[in-house]
Amino acid sequence: MENGLFFTDAIAPLLTNDYVEARLHTDGEKNIERILELRDELVGSPALPQYVLIDPATEEKLGHFAGFTRDIDAFKAFLESGL
Repeated sequence: MENGLFFTDAIAPLLTNDYVEARLHTDGEKNIERILELRDELVGSPALPQYVLIDPATEEKLGHFAGFTRDIDAFKAFLESGL
């Protein structure tokens, strides 16, 4: 998705203008216990990929999208749900 869907005319402007990207890498060793704890709090699953929308002011989880998709409209609706 990162190499295809994210760069479409429908998705790229939303990601560029409305969101700040943060990644949680679960394949490292440094602070791995806390990272896995945070992953479980956010998505409750080790499956990848997982996308979570979080309000920066309240830290409220606004949306969650799990798995790969080629459905531009579905992913766009997910992103728009957090605005």
